[in-house]
Amino acid sequence: MAAAFLPAPALAEIFLVGGTTGWNLSYPIGWPEGKTFKVGDSLVFDYPKGQFTVTEVDSETFRECNLQGNTIHEWTSGHDVVPLENPGRRWFFSSLANHCNLGLKLVVSVAGALAPAPAPEHHQPPNLAPSPVTVPPAPTPVSPAPTPEEAPPSPDKSSAGLNNRYKVGEAVARAAVVAGAVVAAVFV
Repeated sequence: MAAAFLPAPALAEIFLVGGTTGWNLSYPIGWPEGKTFKVGDSLVFDYPKGQFTVTEVDSETFRECNLQGNTIHEWTSGHDVVPLENPGRRWFFSSLANHCNLGLKLVVSVAGALAPAPAPEHHQPPNLAPSPVTVPPAPTPVSPAPTPEEAPPSPDKSSAGLNNRYKVGEAVARAAVVAGAVVAAVFV
């Protein structure tokens, strides 16, 4: 039995946005620098509930800090987990008061997932089903070899006696050949 060892898939990471500072007005603006986000990872926004929000927006709304712009999703629990399910850029800011203009915003680039490991190869055994057997039609019956009573009473040394023996032997040989052909056809 063969065993296949496949590389372990990369583990998803959970990123606490802002590190120990969290998501608030003291949020370190350069926080995502040096971090690699990939599909399957999650962002966790921790903040005092009711004092901030996490609002996902499009790039133009983000750039302009437009609180009336295109909101994709808004979280308000104070402990928001945002899964990164697709590759591409995502934009977030706090939509309360002037938080965005004060720098409480984040853009992340999500890299695609690692290529999946190749599926194990499955080798199928060759088709072991028996081939159909065609049985030829039954051969024309050959007259049986003469019994000892029908055989000439004694071998004589004449050419006629030898000739008769050859005929009997030939009939037996033909019967064996025909019988063998039938047997061979059945077992082929």
